[in-house]
Amino acid sequence: MYSSEEILAMVNQGLDALHLERQPFGLYKPIRYVLSAGGKRIRPVLLLMTYNMYKEDVSPAMPTAVGIETYHNYTLLHDDVADDSDQRRGVPTIRSLMGPSVSVLLGDYWLVKAMELILADAEADTKVIKIFSKTLSDLAEGEMLQLQKAQSGDTDEQDYLRIIYNKTAPLFEAACVTAALSVDAPQEYMQAAKDYAVALGLAFQIVDDWLDTYGDPAVFGKSIGGDIINNKKTWLLTKAFEKSGELRGELLEAMNMPV
Repeated sequence: MYSSEEILAMVNQGLDALHLERQPFGLYKPIRYVLSAGGKRIRPVLLLMTYNMYKEDVSPAMPTAVGIETYHNYTLLHDDVADDSDQRRGVPTIRSLMGPSVSVLLGDYWLVKAMELILADAEADTKVIKIFSKTLSDLAEGEMLQLQKAQSGDTDEQDYLRIIYNKTAPLFEAACVTAALSVDAPQEYMQAAKDYAVALGLAFQIVDDWLDTYGDPAVFGKSIGGDIINNKKTWLLTKAFEKSGELRGELLEAMNMPV
């Protein structure tokens, strides 16, 4: 089996090989800029490592792996608009450099490109289409729940877990389940892959919330405190509500929410 470092190198090579040096440069040059900023590439690495558990040669799964990272970047371009983000991965966002309209347009292109790559696999069928259609629906629901909660003065742990289950976990799940499906893994292994991916996705978002408040911007790659500024209901905030007691009113007032 390949190591995670070897798999990551393959993913980066696959992304570098995308044909982006073409007209209109106003579309493709910013996309190359986004990719050049790097990223953890967790989702495509998960996909290829799951695939590699069953097959030594992972090249047949490479288009889907590149596609899932492309899919992820589509969500980030739209997130940067929704969150008014100025920095991601340590560099200025497309939203801050070229405006929200360009960021949305690039995101739309990335979504179409992602599906093209994912469906390039000769083994892809309606099951794969259904997985990614559900993923898109779940992500949209998660983002809307988060936006709605940002306008309310309260939330609890169950609300929070529901948001991140829809907002973060689905793409982790899609990566592992798609790989298991493509190698005809037994149902029990497919379920195990799904359970692992969901748990990892939830853990990833909780850590990300923590880093948004306490992380080093030079390492985290984003400005610290964005979740607080945008009034996002994170795990940290649910715990603050839980423990606020008599200070609850002061906490809501500080958040500029009705007491």
